[in-house]
Amino acid sequence: MNNNFSNFTNLYEISKTLRFELKPVGETEKLLIENKVFKKDKIINKAYHKIKPFLDKLHRLFIKESLENINLDYSKAYQKFLEIEKTNDKKQKDNLKKEFDNIKKDLRKQIVNSFKIT
Repeated sequence: MNNNFSNFTNLYEISKTLRFELKPVGETEKLLIENKVFKKDKIINKAYHKIKPFLDKLHRLFIKESLENINLDYSKAYQKFLEIEKTNDKKQKDNLKKEFDNIKKDLRKQIVNSFKIT
């Protein structure tokens, strides 16, 4: 089925920008001012930016300690990856990818368990 307008469609890229603005309605603006919501938000934002480097350092330390004593065996994953790359049979490739996903899932579980122990 040929459309008469097919020569005129999808010729140019269309750029669309949506702009949203929240405007207080009714008593909302008064409540925001009375409860000093914006002032409190500024204080929280300043505090967050001051403490963020310390929290990042704490997270790095936690991750380092958690993964320090874990022995992950990536050899199965690597072998499965090589098998996937070598095969040309789509069905076999899909089966190998499922096995590879299971191996990755198992590795992730070991990492999560290490986090839980720490």
